[in-house]
Amino acid sequence: MRCPNDDHIIPDTVEFCPYCGSRVRRQTLGWIWILSGISGLVLIAGLLFALVFAALFAPGGGSGLPVPPTATPLPPPPTPLWIPPTATPVPPSPTARWMLPTATSVPPSPTIRWVPPTATPPVSPLPARNCPRPEVCITYPQMNDTLQGIVQIRGTATRPNFAYYKVEYQPEGAGTWNFLVRFDRPITNGVLMDWYTTTVRPGAYWLRLTVVDKTGNYWPELAELRVIVADQGQRP
Repeated sequence: MRCPNDDHIIPDTVEFCPYCGSRVRRQTLGWIWILSGISGLVLIAGLLFALVFAALFAPGGGSGLPVPPTATPLPPPPTPLWIPPTATPVPPSPTARWMLPTATSVPPSPTIRWVPPTATPPVSPLPARNCPRPEVCITYPQMNDTLQGIVQIRGTATRPNFAYYKVEYQPEGAGTWNFLVRFDRPITNGVLMDWYTTTVRPGAYWLRLTVVDKTGNYWPELAELRVIVADQGQRP
């Protein structure tokens, strides 16, 4: 705020100017009071408007009195109606009919045919080791016979273009054959040789018969026989 006489700036709270001592007009406070009055009038007008609006648009036709709620009438309960039950129709029972049995066709029985039995071919026995073929055969002694003294070795030794036959022996497990005899005439079911068993130690032995032709060939089938030489007091 300024002094009205010398244009000095003075505080707004003083009533007299400190420079010239004249009374200061407090315009600011006047404006404040004017604005306060206008604000109060506006506030009062707003309140009145709100009251009028509430009175006009409130329930009850603007009388301002509260309107009690209206009870909504409930509909009357339905009256029960008695409906007689409807009878369910029963289907008629099926009528039994007698049916003639149907004859079942029987398949024809199979025709029995006689089949002549097939003759089984005879099985040839395996050749014995001591007689692999008729031309090379030792007939005596038999396999695993026990021998002592002088024994005749009998059998057959023959073949086409015959040259000779020979007889050999070896102790069992030795692996080496020892010569006994050789003859240049064929034999059929006869004595092949005489064996003096006292010349060998007692134990198991193998005898072998081989038949050779004039070209020096012989059949691969060789007659072999295992025998036991008895203890006769032989000494090595």
